[in-house]
Amino acid sequence: MRERDLVLRTGKEYLESLRDGRELYIGNELIKDPATHPKLRYTALSIARCYDIQIAKADEVSFVENGERFSNIWLPIRTKSDFERLRRAVSLWHESTAGVFGRLHDYLTIWVTALFMLHDVLAKPDPKFGQNMINYYYYARSRDLALTHAISMPQIDRSPGAGRKQNEDLHIIDVNEKGVVIEGCRTVSTYAPFANEFITLPQLPANPDEDPDYVIGFALPMNTKNLIFFCRESYSTPEAPWDHPLATLYDDLDAQVIFDRVLIPWDRIFIFRDPKVNFEIYDPIMAYACWQATVRAIVKLEFIIGLALRWAEIFGTDSYPNVQERIGWLIEWRNVLSAAIEGVELTARSHNGFLIPDVWKTWPLVMVHGTYVYPMAVETLRVLTGSGVIISPPLSVFKDSRLRQYVERYFRAKGASALDRLLLSKFIHDITVGALGGRLLQYERYFAADPFRVAIVHYRFSDKSRFKKIVDDQFQFIKSLMKEAGIE
Repeated sequence: MRERDLVLRTGKEYLESLRDGRELYIGNELIKDPATHPKLRYTALSIARCYDIQIAKADEVSFVENGERFSNIWLPIRTKSDFERLRRAVSLWHESTAGVFGRLHDYLTIWVTALFMLHDVLAKPDPKFGQNMINYYYYARSRDLALTHAISMPQIDRSPGAGRKQNEDLHIIDVNEKGVVIEGCRTVSTYAPFANEFITLPQLPANPDEDPDYVIGFALPMNTKNLIFFCRESYSTPEAPWDHPLATLYDDLDAQVIFDRVLIPWDRIFIFRDPKVNFEIYDPIMAYACWQATVRAIVKLEFIIGLALRWAEIFGTDSYPNVQERIGWLIEWRNVLSAAIEGVELTARSHNGFLIPDVWKTWPLVMVHGTYVYPMAVETLRVLTGSGVIISPPLSVFKDSRLRQYVERYFRAKGASALDRLLLSKFIHDITVGALGGRLLQYERYFAADPFRVAIVHYRFSDKSRFKKIVDDQFQFIKSLMKEAGIE
C-alpha cells in the first residue's frame, strides 16, 4: 500500500512543506522554519505523527477514488455510513493528540469539503466561483494540505453602531484583470504556523444589505506576498517538554492576520461581493463546523475523564461516592454528546446528493459543551487534585541522585511511582491551571461565538410554537374538565 496510489502525505513530507518563506512572527522574530523552531517543532512533530498514523491505518480512515487514495477527512458525505467514516477519521486525529488541539486541520478540510458540496450555491452569481471551489477542493485534497482560517474581525471598536470598517475587517480596495486586492485584518487564525494554506469567508453571517466590499471568500498559500501573521505568545517549554507536555506538544498558536494590499487571483476566489450567497451558505458551513467540533470535544472529554480516573486510582479515592459522582457526570455528558452527534447524522438533509447537518442541532451541542460541560470537566480535575496539581517540581530533579531519593519517597502515590505521579500531575496542570489550560477554557467557551448572543439567536429564530402548544393543549384539557364541573 506504500505505492504512489497513496495520495496520503507522510509526516516527513508535511514537515518539509512548512519551509515556504511565509511571513510569520512571534514577537519581533521572523519564524523562518516552523518545523525546526524550538517553540514550534514539537507541535509540528505531533502533526507529522498524525499524518503517519493516518497512513498506518489507511484501510480504516481513507477512501479510493479513480485509483488514488485520500484521507476520509476530505470525504464528501452522501450517506450515514459516510458520516461514520468521517467521524472515525476525525476521532483518530484527535485521539492521537489527546483532543487538546482546538483546530487540527481536519476542521478546515471539512469546511472545504462542505463548500465543495455547496458549489452550486457559490455558482449562483457567476459559474466561475462554483468551479473555483471545485478546483480548489481537488487541489487541496490531492496534496493532503494542512489549512488554517480566520473569520473574526479584530476587537478594536465594539461600541454601538461600530461595524466592519471601524474594526479594520478585511475588504476590497481594488479589482483588476489579475484579481482582487484586499486590505485589513482577521483574528484568531488558530494553527497558522502549521498550515500550508489560509482560507476565509466573509464573517458569518453576512447580512444581505451590508457593504459588498467587505464580502469576499478566498484561499491563499501561507507564503503569499504581504500576508502577515502575528502569533500570540507560545506556551511551549522545548527545553523540558515533559514539564509542560500538553503545552509543548499541542499548542496550535493562534495568530492575527494582516492583509497589506494582498492580491487574490481570480481562480482563488469563491465569494465576491455577494452577501446573499454568503448568507445562504452560512447554515450548512456552520453545521459541519459544529459537527466536527463536537466530535473533537467528545475525544477531549474522554481524555479528561481518563486523567480523573487515573488520579483517583493512584491515590485510592476512586471508591469515594463524591469522586464517583463527579466523574460519573462527565461520563454521562460524554454519552449524551455521542448520542446527539449520531442523531444529527441521522437527520441530515439532502442537498444535490450530499448530506448537510442541521445547524440548529449542531450549534447547540458546541455551546452546551463550551459553556457548561467543558468548564465542569476542568473544575472536576481541579477538585479531585487539590494542591497536588500545583506542588509538582520540574522533572529534572530526577537527575540528582540525592534529591531523587527524597522525591521518590515523598512524591509517590499509593498506586504509582513518584515519576508517574508527577507526570500525571503535569498533564492535569497543563489542562487546568497552566497557561494552555486558561486558553483552552476561553477557546471552548467562545469557539462558536459569544454564548449570550447565541442564546438570543436561538430565542429569536427558533420555532417556539411547539413549546407553547404543549402548554395550550394542557390548558384546554383542564378547562374542559372545569366546564363539565360547571366552572367557567
